[in-house]
Amino acid sequence: MNRPPTSPDRKPHILFVGQTPPPFHGQSIMAQRLLDANLPHVHLHPVRMAFSKENDEVGIFRMGKVLHLFSVIVQIYFYKFRHGIETLYYPPSGPKKISIYRDLVILLSTRWLFRNTIFHMHAAGVSEMIPKLNPIVRQLCRWAYFRPSAVVKLSNFSTDDAAGLEAQREFVVPESSDDDFLRFSSLVTPQKDGKVRMFYMGTLCEEKGILDLLKACGQLKKMGSDFQLDVAGSFQPSAFEEQIRQTVEEQALTDNVIVHGQVLGDDKFRLLATADLFCFPSYYPSESFPCVILEAMCFKLPVVATRWRGIQTMVEHGSTGFLTETRDVAAIAEHLKALCDDPALREQMGEAGRASYLKNYTTERHVNDVQSIFLEIAGAKKEELQECY
Repeated sequence: MNRPPTSPDRKPHILFVGQTPPPFHGQSIMAQRLLDANLPHVHLHPVRMAFSKENDEVGIFRMGKVLHLFSVIVQIYFYKFRHGIETLYYPPSGPKKISIYRDLVILLSTRWLFRNTIFHMHAAGVSEMIPKLNPIVRQLCRWAYFRPSAVVKLSNFSTDDAAGLEAQREFVVPESSDDDFLRFSSLVTPQKDGKVRMFYMGTLCEEKGILDLLKACGQLKKMGSDFQLDVAGSFQPSAFEEQIRQTVEEQALTDNVIVHGQVLGDDKFRLLATADLFCFPSYYPSESFPCVILEAMCFKLPVVATRWRGIQTMVEHGSTGFLTETRDVAAIAEHLKALCDDPALREQMGEAGRASYLKNYTTERHVNDVQSIFLEIAGAKKEELQECY
């Protein structure tokens, strides 16, 4: 019963369980990107997890989420037995209890059905959270999470979830970004008002570093720099908006900061195209490889960020941008000042970032790497599949 159906093209069947937009965040966007790629050597059968419609609903209990949880389990059973699928692809949650409990229900109910399990750690740190749980939940986690066929992590600086979960195989595949730069390159012109345009984009919560950035901008203004900071993203929780606006006032930045809220699609790309530099001083617990930095590099923006997990892989200090320790407001201000004062340095770092993006972080490369993992774990060889075409 568990053997995949015979197929003239011999493509392996993969049950793809994951979140796709909405809400719009790195993990959901990457899942949608992989599904849209129409992998030539693999049959993907998607089961969408849609527990939240907005970012501020993530990690919050709702009765509707319980009903959806059972819907996801039923769909997994349906596709498993309809297509005889042997490989489960699943992105575990980050280190939040309510999200881990959700994973436990799904994985304990379904993982035993599959010969292979691939965990893609878009959110890092679950293996660090498990030892902190009570003994009963820890044992349930061992049954649900441990000994997967493979763990895919995003960087060598990511949490070592592969070792923590005793994975049989480990792969490193960085995230990617679509190349939308050329469509908007005509907008890349000096600002008429002479201000240096700085940009922050991402979920607006304290651990993503937005308050540290605003305090650094307060110091930057005292040093005499003329700038504008555009802030884009959804507030998590929604009440955090008031704290951001209060910090803007406290730092005397009302004439320097524009808070846009969530910005998507072409509006987002226009902000990227008209920016001079990007800043993302995150220390978010489940941060692994923020795609917003890749988008900034794609648009030739030098990046000021933190030495935090996969960010250290993305930004080369002194070449494509600057890295600081987490919560180091003075260092953030210092690097922003250097970039504000030196247009040639901004251009040099921006060009280096664009070159790094094209070499390492295109969607094509990401998709090919993930497909190769599917083929390897599912037991199919690309050479055998090519014989069928």
